[in-house]
Amino acid sequence: MPSAPSQSTDADRPVVQGWPLLDRRIPGAVRRCMWWNVWVNGPMPLVILMAIILGGLGATPFIRWVGVPSLAVVAIGWALFCHASIKRTLRRAAAHEHLLCPECLYDLRTLHAAGACPECGRAYEREAVRAQWVDAQRRLTRK
Repeated sequence: MPSAPSQSTDADRPVVQGWPLLDRRIPGAVRRCMWWNVWVNGPMPLVILMAIILGGLGATPFIRWVGVPSLAVVAIGWALFCHASIKRTLRRAAAHEHLLCPECLYDLRTLHAAGACPECGRAYEREAVRAQWVDAQRRLTRK
């Protein structure tokens, strides 16, 4: 009788070189902030601008001289906020000996060496979690 398929782990998933958003070696909490940055800074200002233009307001000087630069300022501000949030998360992981759950940032220092996160249920092993955070910090911060 065939055995049941095992659950895939982060190590089993493919790694896309040069694409940190798709790299499963980066903790999920950090990738989520990166995705927010992509969706809010990428298409959202353009969608808002197109809605304004298609709504008949595109020819007004107010939109040209105030609306468009305002969208640019918001996009740049959001990018800086997300960058700071990623750095804050990496500093927090370092302060907690790189033992935060990669998905929900629960402190795993007081728990057993292996088990499931009590917050989100993700399986963990201390050394694998520590290695994941150290690797993410090495790849996402500049020397």
